[in-house]
Amino acid sequence: MEFAKLPDGGGWETEGWWILAPGETKTVFGADLQTVGQYYYYYAETTSGTTWDGPFNTCVPLTAFNWCLNTCDTAPETRILGLREVNIESFNDFTLTLSP
Repeated sequence: MEFAKLPDGGGWETEGWWILAPGETKTVFGADLQTVGQYYYYYAETTSGTTWDGPFNTCVPLTAFNWCLNTCDTAPETRILGLREVNIESFNDFTLTLSP
């Protein structure tokens, strides 16, 4: 899952649920990262139950999505997940590698 603050200041956009094979990559935000800020948030899980989670809770749907934060307050079939924060510092692009 990827979080990015919208450049127009209109809130937070959330997007997620990609299924990736081991070694596969996914570009989740294709623009200069500094256009939206230095902090991004993510959650990931494997089919075997390993998770990369954290203390930043948000509600997300069970299926693929691209919506504004807190949309699921009224949406069915959602769950609360804890996200990890990543500080990209002053980088214009950033790669996050998840390893079990």
